[in-house]
Amino acid sequence: MQEQQIEVATPDGRMPTFIAHPEGEGPFPVVLVLMDGLGFREALCDVARRLAATGVYAMLPDLYYRAGPIAPIERDEPGEWDRMMSLVQSLSDDRVVRDAEALLDHANGDAAARANVAGVMGFCLGGRMSVVVSQGLGPRIVAAAAIHPGNLASDGDDSPHRHVDRVAAELYLAIADQDQWCTPEQVSLMEKALVERGVTFETEWHRGALHGFGVPGGDSYHEQASERVWERLQALFSRTLR
Repeated sequence: MQEQQIEVATPDGRMPTFIAHPEGEGPFPVVLVLMDGLGFREALCDVARRLAATGVYAMLPDLYYRAGPIAPIERDEPGEWDRMMSLVQSLSDDRVVRDAEALLDHANGDAAARANVAGVMGFCLGGRMSVVVSQGLGPRIVAAAAIHPGNLASDGDDSPHRHVDRVAAELYLAIADQDQWCTPEQVSLMEKALVERGVTFETEWHRGALHGFGVPGGDSYHEQASERVWERLQALFSRTLR
């Protein structure tokens, strides 16, 4: 496997990005890996590596780059929850869509990547943003996986469920059944919107799993649910990106 950490130029600065892809001749299909609220870290690089091992050009950006270099977030330490939420709130949908566009533009210049279309996956914050990116980039995104996403449906005008008419991707929603950030009511609103707009999607409920179940090493990691998600991811990306 080949891997590197680079900086991708965006309209707002330079975004640190971890890239992993198989050895040998490409080009390999591109999948963006979008981080959760705890930010860019080695556990997510491992996710990108595992994805690359399936034959994918995986790109993991540090979406908090606008804040400059930041210390790792230790969620259980005093003040860390507020720091994390401040960073999360510094991101807007438009900013993340621009970041995703910059990543694909970079991939277009790499002979190892086939970036005419791409997939996107993410955890928590990144799960919601996977849907948002599929809306913002339209036909460029052919597959999107939202793993224990947060706030898929809200009263706000920017709620993802209000804009699924822009989605050209096939969606996979991996939902923890004990998740205060993605309730059955939110999922129902999203599913209703997807059905009305004719979007191809699958919702999978993971019984006994908590928010955060998909990232190895986390307090809420649930191996059985996470491995099931990997099965669905491989099927999704094989269908849409090959």
